[in-house]
Amino acid sequence: LAEVKKLGIKLSIIDKEKDDCIIIFDDIYKNDKNYLSWQKIKQEKRVLVCIDFYFLGVVIKNSRFKDKQNYILKNH
Repeated sequence: LAEVKKLGIKLSIIDKEKDDCIIIFDDIYKNDKNYLSWQKIKQEKRVLVCIDFYFLGVVIKNSRFKDKQNYILKNH
């Protein structure tokens, strides 16, 4: 992904991390920019597992996962 400067969370972090890692994004609902960034991150092909805790988002990049999975553990 090219870095998207308009968005609160820089999407280029997905490219910088290894394939087998966990990335935590803070304040995913803090403002519209962070929310839109989180939505884009969830759509990214290389991100197969996303967990939404409302106050933070967890992305798991692991080459062993085959199907995209999104979890919402606390709804706002």
